[in-house]
Formats: sequence, C-alpha cells, structure tokens
Amino acid sequence: MEMVIGNKRVKTHFPPTPTISGFVALLKALHRNWSPAAIRSAIVTTAWRTDPFGEQIIAEGSPRKLADPFDYGGGLVNPEKATKPGLVYDLGLEDYVLYMCSVGLNSLSVKEQSVQIPNKLFLIST
Repeated sequence: MEMVIGNKRVKTHFPPTPTISGFVALLKALHRNWSPAAIRSAIVTTAWRTDPFGEQIIAEGSPRKLADPFDYGGGLVNPEKATKPGLVYDLGLEDYVLYMCSVGLNSLSVKEQSVQIPNKLFLIST
C-alpha cells in the first residue's frame, strides 16, 4: 500500500488503522464481555509471524534481512484465528496498579496518583 504524506510517497505493508478498528468492532460484537486488553491479546497472540503463504517476512531497508518483532510488531492480523483464540490474557486497571507497585513506584517516582476502581481506591505512595 502506498500513502501520500505531503509531497512524499510512503510505502507500507501494515493494514491501515481503519481496517484494524473495523475488525476490533466485529471482534467486540462476537465477544461482548471482552475488555480492550483481551481483544488486543486475541489479535496479537494469533497474528502471523510469517506472510500468509508461510514464507519469512523480509524487512525493507539496507541491508535486507529477515524481519524481527521490531520490524513487524505483533505480526500480520489473522482475523479468522482471532475470533477463536483459545486463550486471551486479560488485564484490568487493578493489574496495572499492582504492577506499578511491584516495580517500586512510589510518590517520589510518580506524583501522588489515586486510581479509582468501583468500590476500590488505590493510592500509590511510599
């Protein structure tokens, strides 16, 4: 796919955001109780790390090389597999707060932040 940005042509092989947004809407319609984290998990854990024909992805640029996650990100979206991923990793706000606490964030490294979850209040402090 080629896009024109200003007076430059940019070539990309990644699906444009509207395509992914539309797929996310369809995925949410199939799985109404899934959180945004679960939807992301289903897409990323079922994505192809090769092209649709099973061939290795080659990174553009010089020198040419086999693509790695820094080149292709989560991979090429596989819509069929993402609708039935088998296992999804779900994270909620509480998980992020617990992670921040586990890596030692406190009021010195993060300004006093209060995070409100229904019926729960987390205060990240020393």
